[in-house]
Amino acid sequence: MIKLVVFDWNGTLFADAIACFEADNHVLQSLGIKPITLKIFRQKFEVPVVKFYASMGLNKDQLLNGAKINFRGLKALGIRLSGSKVCFLFNSSEA
Repeated sequence: MIKLVVFDWNGTLFADAIACFEADNHVLQSLGIKPITLKIFRQKFEVPVVKFYASMGLNKDQLLNGAKINFRGLKALGIRLSGSKVCFLFNSSEA
């Protein structure tokens, strides 16, 4: 049983570029957006990630609503979230 989900999107704990690339392509495809290559991912990815997703055709509301739905789903399953706010998507002035 999963008891904790820790978000580490910057490679601090492990080299996560491929995992992030594959996850982002899954999200893009689920929203009807053409998947990207690893080369494009590496060229365009930036923090706050909302800028990256905007460059892929997603707007801030789509991104925030999707994150809230996923976080609520994890919480409903009894999975603790590390830093359960969606602040990692935006810089402090936007959160």
